[in-house]
Amino acid sequence: MINRPIPAPGVVVEDLDDDVCLYRSDIDEVLVLNQSAGDIWRLADGDCSVETIATRLADVYRTDEATMRTDVQAVVADLVARGYLVEQSAV
Repeated sequence: MINRPIPAPGVVVEDLDDDVCLYRSDIDEVLVLNQSAGDIWRLADGDCSVETIATRLADVYRTDEATMRTDVQAVVADLVARGYLVEQSAV
C-alpha cells in the first residue's frame, strides 16, 4: 500500500458534476469515479497521506475514521492496481 498517492503521469482528468472521469491513453481506458471515490482522487495530491485523506473525508461524510480508512485504502489500492495512482516519490 502506498502512503502518499498522486495521479500517474499521463492520466487525463475531467470533472463531471460530482463524478470524476479518468482517461489513460496508453491503454485507451476511461474510468468514471463516483462522488466518494472522486473525493479520494481529488485529495490524492502527494501532499496528503492516505491517513489524512481518510481523516478529512470521515469528517465530511460524518463517519468514523476506521471505516473511512478502510474505504480509502480500498479505493487507493484499486487505482494503484489499475495504474491511475502512484506513490508521490515515484513520479
